[in-house]
Amino acid sequence: MARAARSGRIITAGSGLAAGRAAMAGLAPLLAMWRARRATRRALARLTPALLADIGLDAAAAAAEARKPFWRV
Repeated sequence: MARAARSGRIITAGSGLAAGRAAMAGLAPLLAMWRARRATRRALARLTPALLADIGLDAAAAAAEARKPFWRV
């Protein structure tokens, strides 16, 4: 085992791996949300004016939403 010079923490061989797994576990829901947002915006871009009117949007509002990148709310 090695001791970190400044913090006094003990660093083991698996500690970096556990941190990486934790980071990936937290990233999965974010990636799923981004994927769903992208799919929803693509579907919105394909709607006809009649369908847009049914959901209370006009073509300009739908186009503006569809142009947003997936990470933007």
